[in-house]
Amino acid sequence: MNDLAHKLAIQELVARYNMAWDAEDPGGVSACFTPTGVFVDAAGGEHAGREAIEAFVRASTEQFGRMRHITSTHLVDFRGDSAALHRCYVVFVSHPHGERVLDTGAYEDQVEFSDGNWLFARRVVRFD
Repeated sequence: MNDLAHKLAIQELVARYNMAWDAEDPGGVSACFTPTGVFVDAAGGEHAGREAIEAFVRASTEQFGRMRHITSTHLVDFRGDSAALHRCYVVFVSHPHGERVLDTGAYEDQVEFSDGNWLFARRVVRFD
């Protein structure tokens, strides 16, 4: 794979994450992470491992309802052949209780390439 193909694969990882979260599929979200991956929420809470990430997705969905994650402005900085730093903007929209923007912010991701797939090793979200 060339750099462009890897960049597109990382953007598709982000899309799979977004669509799984928006479909209220905690297993689909956690499958986007390495088995020991970490999600850092906007309050700074760390959710390490797929089970903890799934629990966070369920709790978040209960609190905020169904969401849409809208991401843009993707930047990828490769760190060797099997690691990269990915950054993008995000807008969170809630729609079942009346459409409204919940927040805006950015993701900063450490991604790893293993067995032909890019996965999040660490994903940090920060609100504006």
